[in-house]
Amino acid sequence: MPASRAEQAHVAERRRRLLDALASGLTMEQVASQEADEWFGDYHGSPGQVAQDARRALAAKAERESLISDHLVELELLRLTRTEARLNSALMSAARRDNTQQVVQTAQALVGLSRRRAALLGLDKDKGTRRQAAPAGRDSGDELAKRRKDRRASLPRAQAGPG
Repeated sequence: MPASRAEQAHVAERRRRLLDALASGLTMEQVASQEADEWFGDYHGSPGQVAQDARRALAAKAERESLISDHLVELELLRLTRTEARLNSALMSAARRDNTQQVVQTAQALVGLSRRRAALLGLDKDKGTRRQAAPAGRDSGDELAKRRKDRRASLPRAQAGPG
């Protein structure tokens, strides 16, 4: 028979306290002793029981956080889709006005947005690790300009002619 809501709440509270005590640096033995002495006189949990409770509490917490994370990813993907629509509209508008600078900036923002989406979906995995995507809208032109300048500086200079 499943535990009542009151029992489930009691167990959840005990597990939360166990995790707090373990996080504070107590050993399994100390947590078991403290649990028996301070919180529940009828609790006769062993260090093994404390460890099992801790594992179950961590698993439940990981599951909750995973669900939250999934919802946040979905929300971010919706935001990216809306932003992409606005950027595409701005790109078309700039192209009709022959505004080259705005076209380039908007295209760079779209590339950044695409990178962000790929990172969220795990599509940019490189040999088992995720690469960090640049935030949407970040202009990487400064970095490219610096690379070009460094490259030009490293090239040999033409010899100055006489006089």
